[in-house]
Amino acid sequence: MPATTRRFEVARAWRDIKGSGLPVRVPTTELVEIGAGGGSIARRDALGRLAVGPKSASSVPGPACYNLGGTMPTITDSNVVLGKLRPEGFAGGKLTLKPELALEAVMREVATPLGMSSADWAAAGVLEIGEEAMANAARVHAIEQGKDVTRYALMASGGAGPLHAVRIAEKLGISRVIIPTSAGVGSAVGFLSAPVAYEVARSLIMAMARLDLGHIAKLQAGMLEEATAVVRPALTPGEAITATWAAELRYAGQGHALRVALEAPLATAADLSALEARFVAQYLETYGTTLDGNPVEMVALSLICSGPSVQTEAADAVAEPHAAPVESLTAVFDPVSGTRVEAAVLQRRNLQPGAVHAGPALVTEAQTTTWVPGGWHLSLHALGHVILDRGVRQ
Repeated sequence: MPATTRRFEVARAWRDIKGSGLPVRVPTTELVEIGAGGGSIARRDALGRLAVGPKSASSVPGPACYNLGGTMPTITDSNVVLGKLRPEGFAGGKLTLKPELALEAVMREVATPLGMSSADWAAAGVLEIGEEAMANAARVHAIEQGKDVTRYALMASGGAGPLHAVRIAEKLGISRVIIPTSAGVGSAVGFLSAPVAYEVARSLIMAMARLDLGHIAKLQAGMLEEATAVVRPALTPGEAITATWAAELRYAGQGHALRVALEAPLATAADLSALEARFVAQYLETYGTTLDGNPVEMVALSLICSGPSVQTEAADAVAEPHAAPVESLTAVFDPVSGTRVEAAVLQRRNLQPGAVHAGPALVTEAQTTTWVPGGWHLSLHALGHVILDRGVRQ
C-alpha cells in the first residue's frame, strides 16, 4: 500500500525546498509536487542557460506540436523531435501531431539562442533537464522519508510518465520499471476503483505518560460514530465497514510527527505502552536513531472508515516467453551515440502475456507511449503490465 499523509504542500516557490509552498491539510497519498511535465516550457534563461519549467503550456494552448495555438517548445515537443512520440495513433487518433511545428519551436527558442548544433541535441538537453528535475524530486523525497530508492521498482503512469520512466530509474539506480495496465488513465482507474472512505482526525497533544484512557475512549467512540454515519449510506445493505486506526506521535519538542498504525482502538495502559514502543521502532527505521530519555507525546488520533475494496485479479500462471510482434521500425535520437538508432514499434494491444523484446523500442497505446532504450528488456506480465528490466534478460 502507498504511504499516506494528512499534510501536502503545493505551489512551492523553490523546487524541492520544503516549506516554500502552501500547506494543505487533506488526506492524500504521500507525494511531492515536481513542476516538470509534458507541458513544461523550454527556453534560454536570463543567464544564457537552458531552462525547463516550471511555466507550462498546459493543454491550452498546449505544446507547439498540438497546433492549437501554442508556439513555445515543451518537453512533449522535444519527445516529438527525438522520434519518441509519433503522429500515428497519438491520443487514439483524436489529435494530430505536427512534428514540423515542434522542430521549428525547438530550433527558434532553444537550439539557435544557445548556439547548439542541431534540434536533436537541443531536444535531448530539454529532456535531460526535465528528467533530472523529476529524478531529483524523487531522490529528495526518499531521503526525507528515510528510504533507499535502489531497493524499489519504479511504477510510471500518466500520459508522459512511461516516456521518461527508464531514464529517471537510471538516475536513481533503480533496475526495474513497471508500466501498469491502463497507465495513461491511471488516476481515473484509481478513483473509480477506490473504496468509499471517510477519515476523521482529532488533535490530542499530550505526553504519553499523562494520557487519560477514559477521555481517549470517548474520543474514539465519537470518531467512529461520525465516520460510520458518512460511509454507511453509500454502501449496499450488508456490506461491512472497515475501521483503520492510527496515531501521530513525536518526541517532545519536535515539530513533525510519525503516523503509527493501530491494530485496534486504544483501551488499556498496555495498549499505550505498545504504541510508544512501535513509535520508537518506527522512528529508528525512518531516521536511523532514537532520542533515549526524551518523552514521547501524542499529537493526534485518526480513523478511516471504508467500504469493501474492489477485488483485484491474481495471475494464476506465468506465461511462456515469446517474441513480441513488431509493427514497424522507427528512428530515435540516442544522445549516448549522438546518432539516430533503429527502434522497434510495438502496439501494446497486440502484446500477449509472456511477450519479450529488447530495447530500443517504443510501446504505443492510445493514452501513452513507453520508451525502452538499449540495455533494457521488456516483458509482458500475465495481467498485462509492462515490466522493464535493466541488463540482460535471464
